[in-house]
Amino acid sequence: MNTAHSFISLVFAALVAGCAPGVSGAEDAATFDAGPQCRVGLSEPDFRASPLQGPNGTTVTTIAAGTYAMSSTYLALRPGATQEFQRLMAAISEDLRTRDGLVAFGVSTSSACLTARTLSVWRDADAMTAFVRAPAHLAAIGAVNRISRGGSTVTHWTATERDATWSESIARIAVESGPTY
Repeated sequence: MNTAHSFISLVFAALVAGCAPGVSGAEDAATFDAGPQCRVGLSEPDFRASPLQGPNGTTVTTIAAGTYAMSSTYLALRPGATQEFQRLMAAISEDLRTRDGLVAFGVSTSSACLTARTLSVWRDADAMTAFVRAPAHLAAIGAVNRISRGGSTVTHWTATERDATWSESIARIAVESGPTY
């Protein structure tokens, strides 16, 4: 992985983690037992693939044929971090509504596993990098250690529109070796 892509992964991971619910910092991650059904490579028992949204919040039903930069994050939230996650995601969602190069973006959460997942599809790596460096995303990155109980990770890849799916996202992130939070 080259340095630019490593930076993108680090920043994008922070985005999702930063978008995670609010945590006071005093909560103990060990107080939540996710169980064996709650692992990065498995769909959570209550996982429902959210529809992907495009610019201006429009639902994306099809993605045009082509090659895209894609990213996925898996965030294992600390107990009590949901409000901070939602606050950070609201700021990110606002940014994404007008973000140049965004093709589609989705967030799915699990109450059973206390997790959040993101999937984003970008015109190219430059567009993804511009988003990662934006203030809303940087704020989310800064919140990762407060909202993640550990085991959170991010990945990115380049592929065609056929791979812009939640199932591909889960498969790709399952084999990721880092960055991990």
